[in-house]
Amino acid sequence: MSIPLYLAMTAAEFSTAPALPPRIAWMAMHFSVSGPGLSGRPHRLPPGSLVLLDDLTPWCGHSLESVCQETTDVLLRTGAAGLLLDFERPPTEETLRLANCLTQCCREAGCPIGMPPGYLDHGSEAAVFLPPLPCHRPPEQVLEPFQGREIWLEAATCGCRVALGPDGPSLTLENPQLLEAESESMPTFTDPHLHCRYYSRLNEAGVELALYDTWEMLTRKLEHCQALGVTLAVGIWKRSPLSGKRTT
Repeated sequence: MSIPLYLAMTAAEFSTAPALPPRIAWMAMHFSVSGPGLSGRPHRLPPGSLVLLDDLTPWCGHSLESVCQETTDVLLRTGAAGLLLDFERPPTEETLRLANCLTQCCREAGCPIGMPPGYLDHGSEAAVFLPPLPCHRPPEQVLEPFQGREIWLEAATCGCRVALGPDGPSLTLENPQLLEAESESMPTFTDPHLHCRYYSRLNEAGVELALYDTWEMLTRKLEHCQALGVTLAVGIWKRSPLSGKRTT
């Protein structure tokens, strides 16, 4: 794959995995529950790893100076390839200010930074970090609003069912592993525009389409997205074939 794929690992997974993936994303750094700075900072990482900062612990009375200083220390000490703000909570005035400060820190450290769309106004130099591409929409359509900006993408398999009945289509998200298992008893096809597998069947309400990714299809989809501005992908190590567990 030409787009670098980083696989996110917890501290425990990093310490106990029999073999490390080619590119690591450190998935253990967050705001401290008992201090002004960070918890879960890595002591060592392979050079060129990606560092994730999450907001599982909400920002509450933390020190902007401490968090920025400790983050910069991690980036420089480990020789990190970049910093990803893996924030899932809605932006606040404080976290927007933090994103702006960390963007400046990364610029001074010569390290790229990515963040969710809601933080981009306060991080104009940052890459936008987007959730996994859905199966029912072409990648071009999903990524079009962000053309002209560097895009980092969460790499995860997705699935959905589309029911076509007299009341019009309806969509339900579904576990791609379940859909792949169901597909073993019926003909399946590959859609060249959606870059996913699919099958159809009749039911009492009409026709049902099932669309799903496999890891192989996801890899192809990411390769296609390189021409659409995607420069980096981040997946979960334990959901990848490299973890030794079955995955789609």
